[in-house]
Amino acid sequence: MTVPDVSFKIRDPEQVRAAVAALSPGFHAEKRGRRSSRRTYHDTFDWRVVRNGGALFSVEEAEGWLVLWCGPGGARRHSLRVTALPAFARDLPPGAFRDELARVIGLRRLFPIVRVEATRSILAVLDARRKTVARLSLERGRATTGEGRTSRALGERLRVVPVPGYADEHRAVLECVGRTPGLARAEGGELLDALAAVKLEPGRHSSKLDVPLEPAEPAQTAVRRLLRALLAVLTANEEGTRLALDPEFLHDFRVAVRRTRSCLGQLDRVFAPPAVEGFRQEFAWLGGLTGPARDLDVLLAGMDDYRAELPPSLAAGLELFESELRLRQCRAQRRLGQGLASRRYRDLMRKWSRFVDAPPACGEAGLGPDARRPIREVAASCIRRRFRRISKHGRNLGSDTPPPTFHVVRIDCKKLRYLLEFFRHAFDSQRVAALVAELKSLQDQLGDFNDMEVQQHEVLGIAERLARRPTLRPEALIAAGSLVGILHRRQSELRPKLLGRLGRFAGAKTAAAIDEFGR
Repeated sequence: MTVPDVSFKIRDPEQVRAAVAALSPGFHAEKRGRRSSRRTYHDTFDWRVVRNGGALFSVEEAEGWLVLWCGPGGARRHSLRVTALPAFARDLPPGAFRDELARVIGLRRLFPIVRVEATRSILAVLDARRKTVARLSLERGRATTGEGRTSRALGERLRVVPVPGYADEHRAVLECVGRTPGLARAEGGELLDALAAVKLEPGRHSSKLDVPLEPAEPAQTAVRRLLRALLAVLTANEEGTRLALDPEFLHDFRVAVRRTRSCLGQLDRVFAPPAVEGFRQEFAWLGGLTGPARDLDVLLAGMDDYRAELPPSLAAGLELFESELRLRQCRAQRRLGQGLASRRYRDLMRKWSRFVDAPPACGEAGLGPDARRPIREVAASCIRRRFRRISKHGRNLGSDTPPPTFHVVRIDCKKLRYLLEFFRHAFDSQRVAALVAELKSLQDQLGDFNDMEVQQHEVLGIAERLARRPTLRPEALIAAGSLVGILHRRQSELRPKLLGRLGRFAGAKTAAAIDEFGR
């Protein structure tokens, strides 16, 4: 079993001398010199490594870097020497480190979030046989943000470091040190101390929507607060989307756009149409701007799975096709970047910010008939209405239903989920959580079904353009045709499962739960 490091906060140099004296008579300490280190901690934009309970850091060496991943308490999970720092999990060599990191961070990019330059005075803790059974490390350091804008000194720590094979002795040393008067155990590790010093808060960029609402507050107040939170998500993900730093920036940006449109569309009686119609049109433009790049991201993300299903003889053809796909992705991303840098986008964000920040007393002429009704009543009515649409359409789906009809149901399910997530604090949270969990599973299947339909059309469109080239290599078209076949087969296999899940969700049990909303 791995024994974690334990640290204590040092407020007075006398505490260190007292801690060393407390080791006697069972142990004694000897100096082992002084070391300097510089660690750079890495994480994703949304703090997936920290949220997983660990820390990922790199140490520069003569011919590259040592990359270490530690779990809670500092226990080492993986370490690896590399010649270039990884930007993504896929940049690491094949192996357990890469596989486990990919499960935690997915497709997200790693950024340097904070650097710690520290000096460590090391003391070996010896037992009666003069065996080193633990180490004491007196640490002083300085934390600097990844971009170098902020730098702060760190408080001193005394770290009790375990030595393999001496777990019992390590616990005994901890007991001795812990008896030192006034010495307090440090709850966080070096990373959390460094983040606190430079005022970085893990989790502050989460795209999860959690807006506290009072059931009785006026709808216009609640909806403005909700729209303000969505604007914050848009703003936080804007630069990463424009620069294509990783696919999740665009995903979160696009979801915030869709949620904004859904809020304006489904709660259409909160604000008067003239006040929001222009915004609805502009957010529709923004949604259309983000669509092509996101569709290509999804298709490219599945290429390794498709490659595994194709015979090796088509590998070269698939590479040609994938190259064309990446070229189209670059063009779509360039158009998206231009759109986000345009005056039209800047004007939209400026006017929208002014609208969502308007105090309730302002803009009375722009209010609709539901503006002053309690948000619980307004939301409950919208939730019941949306579910009735899903139930009606769901009963008409079958084995021969064309894919576009499934897409209509998918949009309705997405809008219902948004409503439940928007206003969960206005209702029974457990009931809402159960419905959202069931709806999410259904929505995932509907999303996969629709993605496969979109991807088939995308692949066929690229194949058509490739076929016009005089230098075309036929294996590219064969690979494209095989890919369409894989997508069609998967879609056909998913259809009966989707129909079963949709039938269960649209049934009497869910209807009864939905009818309880607002009562």
